[in-house]
Amino acid sequence: MKKESVIKRTLRWLPGILISILASFFISKVVDTKVLVNSMSEIGLINILIIVVLTIISLAARAVAWMKLLPRVKFIDSFLLINESYLFNNLIPRSGELVKTILFSKPASEHAFTIFSSVIVERSLDLVIAASMFLVTFPFVTQLNNVRPIAFALLILFLLFLLSGLLIALNAGKVKSWLRNIGKRNMNFTEKILPKIEMVIDGFSIMINWRQFISVLFWIIISWLLWTVILFFGINTIHSGVKFWWAIFTEGVLALGIALPSAPAGLGVFEGTMIAALSVFDISVEKSLGIAVVIHLIQIIMTTAFGLIAVTKQGESISDILKKIRSAKQENTEDIIKEKVLKKMAKKILITGGAGFIGSNYACRRILNGDDVTIYDNLSRNGARENLEWISSIIQNNSFKFTEGDVRNHEKLRTVVQGKDVIIHLAAQVAVTSSVTDPQLDFSINAGGTFNVLETARLCGEKPLIIYASTNKVYGEIKDITVVEKEMRYSFKDLHAGVSEKQLLDFHSPYGCSKGCGDQYVRDYSRIYDIPTVVFRQSCIYGKRQFGIEDQGWVAWFVIAAVIGKPITIYGDGKQVRDLLFIDDLMNAYDMAIDRKEDAKGLIFNIGGGIENSVSIWREFGPILENIHGKEIPVDFQDWRPGDQKIYISDISKIKDEYGWSPKISVGKGLSLLYKWVAENKELFV
Repeated sequence: MKKESVIKRTLRWLPGILISILASFFISKVVDTKVLVNSMSEIGLINILIIVVLTIISLAARAVAWMKLLPRVKFIDSFLLINESYLFNNLIPRSGELVKTILFSKPASEHAFTIFSSVIVERSLDLVIAASMFLVTFPFVTQLNNVRPIAFALLILFLLFLLSGLLIALNAGKVKSWLRNIGKRNMNFTEKILPKIEMVIDGFSIMINWRQFISVLFWIIISWLLWTVILFFGINTIHSGVKFWWAIFTEGVLALGIALPSAPAGLGVFEGTMIAALSVFDISVEKSLGIAVVIHLIQIIMTTAFGLIAVTKQGESISDILKKIRSAKQENTEDIIKEKVLKKMAKKILITGGAGFIGSNYACRRILNGDDVTIYDNLSRNGARENLEWISSIIQNNSFKFTEGDVRNHEKLRTVVQGKDVIIHLAAQVAVTSSVTDPQLDFSINAGGTFNVLETARLCGEKPLIIYASTNKVYGEIKDITVVEKEMRYSFKDLHAGVSEKQLLDFHSPYGCSKGCGDQYVRDYSRIYDIPTVVFRQSCIYGKRQFGIEDQGWVAWFVIAAVIGKPITIYGDGKQVRDLLFIDDLMNAYDMAIDRKEDAKGLIFNIGGGIENSVSIWREFGPILENIHGKEIPVDFQDWRPGDQKIYISDISKIKDEYGWSPKISVGKGLSLLYKWVAENKELFV
């Protein structure tokens, strides 16, 4: 790319505020500067100060709305978002990606709620509210009959847009799959257009989380009401006796950007529509423009000021950024800034059991995300060394640390916990049968090891977020819930959504006891020591890099056995029901927990595939696997194992409400992905 001249780059850096002011003062062919200054002076200093205060309060309400839209954004950072069109779009080349990078510690394209998609949701709500205000006040406005059909049509259009967004969000998986199939025939579409469309789809998923959606809508409406008060106050300074509904109407016109013939040519949309709206009062163009410029200027100055504070809070001054840009070539500017910002925003993450199935997958994800990851594992599990080699083969620059160690070793654990922002505690003895054979070993690892993690985190003095992988086994056999036997599966008689977090704990088997002990310790350390924690009571997790064996990881074991021709034993009658969750969906939940560290106050979530992804372990699962395998798979049936639940299905309503999370990968698709990985890596299992 040809390097821009100094003059062109300088012009690009000029904030949009200057362009807006110049447009208001000099582009207009109707108003000269002297008349404008006179009309502004009529408003008075006291009135301007009142408008300033009201503006700040209004912007604060909008900032809260942005915090609800983008949970990772702090209060001051939201002012940067409100004013990004004024500040960043003119200050820094390719600024959209930079803004996202500053506000998120991972690439925006991987984040469920991006600025791009959230803007669409927020602006859509703005326009629906504005159109509603316009129509509500319309009966009082006889002078503008010609625009009523336009406003009504726009309102219908915006409502249809939001309804379409809701329908798409409810069927996001199917829509994305359909789009990806289209993209297979067009590489340009897949690489450039599809990611943006998927961001929009993810943005609309806020509408499924009704609590978050209502919260965002509430603060946007508050912001609108405050702005209406500002306009009402401003109009009254030069035209006393104006009724409040006129201010509502004026705000509706402004937001819709309806440029009527009475608007002077050459002005910006804000100033032009302001003059048009006020013309019904027979207020002169000069005075109308005076109000418009004052209010607009105050908004720009306030949001720009807070936006600059937001940037400097990231540890990067505006002058530093400008120097960086001046010294860089155009095509490399974004990469240079992104690299520096990502380095500052990267999280220091410790993953105990990081060479296991879940740990290796999540370590790889966070390393590729730019985080500083430390894997802590004793490599005792089958497949652990292979997983570690796999991570090293993908991460060529050795941008992660590995410490071979055991969670029972308090001193060694202390050295790796120090300085960490997040601890993902996955290290565990994971087989129920092994816990029955050697309960002391099981307890020392699961209960004792978890206690060591909590204590070292407490003593390090930095209060890292702790995410603990618990288990559905803490609920035991759930004998207080009536279970009915059907032809293909067991079923809850009255529990239609599955087992919720309100279910009484009933540790069954040494494994259930040791994991339950850790579960409750993690929760209590949050209550007593104010350490942020999240407990995930995980159901059947499956996916790539899972070296399942008969005693643990049954989904992977059945697939592995089918591929390499080993015998499969079903303990029980094969009607036992489990809800299955693919590894990628679990990792998405981990990401969300990290993103919302400030909310992690002893949270506990049941997490699994839910009702929609539940199957009986052989009566229903077997035919699915046989269909993928292409032939019948022989199995042997044996007696039930101790502590084995006839049915367990996670009620995932709580995590849906809190995080807006839901499984995206169906059992059929996930099983196909696992089967393909096993078939392509037979040598790992022979």
